[in-house]
Amino acid sequence: MQKKIACYGSCITRDNFNSKLNHNYKERYRCVVTSEHSSIISVLSPEVKFDSEKLDYTVSKFASRNKEIAEADLNKTFLRDLIENQPDYLIMDIFLIFFLG
Repeated sequence: MQKKIACYGSCITRDNFNSKLNHNYKERYRCVVTSEHSSIISVLSPEVKFDSEKLDYTVSKFASRNKEIAEADLNKTFLRDLIENQPDYLIMDIFLIFFLG
């Protein structure tokens, strides 16, 4: 039986459930909810109304993935998805970025 997994944090956590990096993970786990690169403050904040056509994601070769991550963060779906999917485990990594001026 597969365990349902939810991931919150960075790519390092989510990549454990990526078939390109962990070929057989689906034998034991199913990743049902993901939030990548979103702060706890953002996750707990209200949804942000935005026009997707006005946002520019073309700054890297990962433009479509960046768009997916940014729109999920703005739509604030992570907590609703947790409630809806009822994962067996929530794996969190809290990464910190320090800016020194």
